[in-house]
Amino acid sequence: MLSTSSSLSSLATAEPYIPQLMSNTMTNSIAQSPTVFSNMVDTLLASASTTSQIAAFATNARLLEHKRKDSPYFDQCHTHVDLTLNVRPRIDLREAGEKSSQTDLHSLRRQLRITTDMLPTSPPTIVGHRGALYDCLENTRQGFLRCAQIGVDAVELDVFLLRDNTLAVFHGGGTDENPGDLSEYCVGQDGRNILDLTYDECLRLQFNQHFDEFPCGADEIARGVIPTLEQVLRDLKPTGCNVKVELKGPGTVEPSLKLVEELGMMNQVQFSSFYHDRLKLLRELRPDKKWNGQYAVRTGALFDEVPVDYLTQALDCGATEVHLRYDTCTVERVQAIHNAGLGTMAWFRGPVGMKTDTKNKFWDVGNEDEECYRVVMASGVQQLCCNRPVEALAFCNALYHA
Repeated sequence: MLSTSSSLSSLATAEPYIPQLMSNTMTNSIAQSPTVFSNMVDTLLASASTTSQIAAFATNARLLEHKRKDSPYFDQCHTHVDLTLNVRPRIDLREAGEKSSQTDLHSLRRQLRITTDMLPTSPPTIVGHRGALYDCLENTRQGFLRCAQIGVDAVELDVFLLRDNTLAVFHGGGTDENPGDLSEYCVGQDGRNILDLTYDECLRLQFNQHFDEFPCGADEIARGVIPTLEQVLRDLKPTGCNVKVELKGPGTVEPSLKLVEELGMMNQVQFSSFYHDRLKLLRELRPDKKWNGQYAVRTGALFDEVPVDYLTQALDCGATEVHLRYDTCTVERVQAIHNAGLGTMAWFRGPVGMKTDTKNKFWDVGNEDEECYRVVMASGVQQLCCNRPVEALAFCNALYHA
């Protein structure tokens, strides 16, 4: 048996072996009693002085998840490690060397009820959230084509109906109740909304190169142009890349549906919205089903926070999929959705939201790093709508096609 003291002395001289040493120490201590385990946790964290040591502890703390059936002390031990990590100032895993004194850090893996490292037998569908926004400006033709060129399965975009009845692809600021604000997105547009503009006026907008939601290069931002939905669909039709159209603004249901049908792209396009009345209207307009009993027009019911009756809401509006925020995709929810005959997608917050979450909320994953994708995939969710589709696709290819 490796004692805590012998493990710690080894840490100083054999850092490459930290994971195995910690695994052995945790295995032995959790098998004895909560007191032994608690002392081990305290000693390890007190001695950890580098980011890699903290990271090694965080990685191997997941060993606890696999001891649920083996140890009568599981709950007490898990509570102790949560409390210890939460109250102790720590080295942030994603900002090398930067100290953090956050007190609400916890495990994404535990929040999603992941108790195994097993992944689904099939890879998830990778969806480029607003395109490939770390490479190209979000919601631009360049970003969507970038996704198609590298083989990403689908892209997600946001659509508004402008004052001149043009369907424009744009996200903007504001809230779900009042979307389309231009204040932070574009230079000199404080208090203005894209809903009040014509498409010609949109073409004259200049994107804000200092906006944190735009992580791509300044040159990409400078040449950014708001496209029409028709332009994007025509670009992507020959590529076979699927398109998830979020009905962001009011009045978008009927003209978007009409355009997709005119272009003969219904098999390539899916509609989604946080406003489920829009999905219900779409289903009323197109209730027809295919030979296999599936709706011909596919729709996704989007949720931010998840209400108790989320599944009822999705079924009532005729959705074919449920789209949950990545950190709400618990194993139980995903399974319940699949049991109801619906598909699932995890959507990741924008760049600022993800950076905030993984710095101040979760200690066990980085900002859409491989571990973050792995944890969400382990929930069984079928699609990942992510900000880093290039990296996500490469990770999945390495896992499933190596």
